[in-house]
Formats: sequence, structure tokens, C-alpha cells
Amino acid sequence: MIIGGIDPGKAGALAFIEYFNIKTPRIIGLHACPIVNDEMDCHQILAILADYHPTHIGIERSQAMRKQGVTQGVVSMFNYGMNFGMYMGLLIAAKIPFTKIYPQVWKREYNLLKQPKEASIARAKELFPFDAGLFKFKKDHGKADACLLADYAKRKIWGRVNTFKPNSIIYLGS
Repeated sequence: MIIGGIDPGKAGALAFIEYFNIKTPRIIGLHACPIVNDEMDCHQILAILADYHPTHIGIERSQAMRKQGVTQGVVSMFNYGMNFGMYMGLLIAAKIPFTKIYPQVWKREYNLLKQPKEASIARAKELFPFDAGLFKFKKDHGKADACLLADYAKRKIWGRVNTFKPNSIIYLGS
């Protein structure tokens, strides 16, 4: 089975992890979000999804944040919401079941709440030791997050995946 993970941020990524009868899962695909003219390349994303035929995908469902009394920028949240919506539309069009996962939920699972971006890279290297070379730089945090989202989806929902119909959506809230 192949489970995917999507970090829909501008520096986000798509990850595809193979879980078969092996002790250690393998990352079989890891792609930075394809961008054309400063926007997501939906055609390329559909091609990527078609290449891997994932059983299920975990996608991060975020919301505006406040840091030390300052609300996140309106433009950045609008862009994030646009990307999130476009990914959902692409997953529905491709008939790939997905789960929306709040960042607080999956990050709590991996002890990453209030941790710097490098912490998700370190955790991804621990979980995927054969693929640790994919996470060399700080900028790879979106790829690490996508892998952790896929792993979280596998851990938390696989028992229910076989009962999903195409386009099924579940929420894993806080």
C-alpha cells in the first residue's frame, strides 16, 4: 500500500511512502510543490498523483495562527487556503481518499509542538533511516512534514481505509 502526505504550504511537498510487509517503510516519491508563474502547477500535481496511485493521503489542514500577539498575514493565509483548496479539488478529481489533519494533532504525535522546523527533519530521518539523505537542508522541512503527515495518516486511519469510498473525507481534529 502507498500512503501519501501533503504539506500544502508554498514551501510544501507531496510524499509517497510504501508500506508493505517490511519493517521499515520506504519513501518512494518526494516532490516539492510544483510551481509555475508563482502558482501551483495543478497539471503536474495530477501527473504526480497518477504516478503513485496512493491508497490514501493525509493533508495538513491549517488555520491562521497568532505568534506573540501578532496574527499571521492575511495574504499568506489566503495563499495557503488557496493551495489547500486546490489540493482537495485535485484529490477529489483523482478519486483519492484523503484525511484532513490539523497540525497540532500530527505534531503532538511526534513531539514537535512549538519546536523549530529542524525538529521535523530530525524526526523524519529517524522514521525513514534509509531515506535520511532526502532531508539535508533546513529548506527540506516541507518534505519532512509531508512524510510525517503520511506516516501519521497510516498510523491513525489505516484500519478504516478499506471501508472508504472514493472522495471520502475524515477530519482528525484537536
